[in-house]
Amino acid sequence: MTIEDKIQARYHLSVDGFTKQDVATMLCESGASYSDGYIAFSIQKMLAAGTIIRSARGQYKFKSNSRNVFQSKPDDKLGEMSGFLKAQFPFVDFCFWATADMMPLMHHIPNIRMKIVNCNKDAVEPVAHSLSNIIDTIVLPDPDRYSIDNVIRDRETVVVLPLISQAPVQIIDGIPTPRLEKILVDILCEEPLAYLRGSESYYIYETAFKDYEVRVQTLKRYAGRRNRLSEVETILKGIQL
Repeated sequence: MTIEDKIQARYHLSVDGFTKQDVATMLCESGASYSDGYIAFSIQKMLAAGTIIRSARGQYKFKSNSRNVFQSKPDDKLGEMSGFLKAQFPFVDFCFWATADMMPLMHHIPNIRMKIVNCNKDAVEPVAHSLSNIIDTIVLPDPDRYSIDNVIRDRETVVVLPLISQAPVQIIDGIPTPRLEKILVDILCEEPLAYLRGSESYYIYETAFKDYEVRVQTLKRYAGRRNRLSEVETILKGIQL
């Protein structure tokens, strides 16, 4: 197997791309030994052939590695909640989404209708209380297993959960929504999303990497902040990434 073949096998699905040092480290870990000059020559050959492109100074990625960007699509109800809460709590950070957004990633579609509001930890209770005064839907602040088993599975709910600092968030139509990397980690952490674990989580990860842009470094960084890095790495190995 040539260096080009090894680069192809290791990085052709990587949205983050790679550097010459990444390739050198990968080759060293596999027990191979090549000079820096030969590695650089191999990368130049791939550039000349159009197989890879420069994505930044000293960074490369595969030209064919172009995927859709996953976007949560806030409905009118989430939009109303977003406007209300940002007016009531102007100094609180928020993130809004619905579990229905995950349907393209899932194998089994459960009958669960849940909207999720993430906010600063110390604001979870007051935010949930404020929401319960303006909407008919049941609002649960950071629910425990009993509440989940007896409420969430039977009716539409709004769940208010703590927002971890530096979580991957993007703005859609003026509303802060999660990036895919946040969702992929949160399904391994949050009790209301426990039904997505096990074999379903592997399917979700595999579909996400096949159909959408996933920034591996962002995924692992956020997983580390949530103490789920080992679980994420286990899943990535399980789907051969």
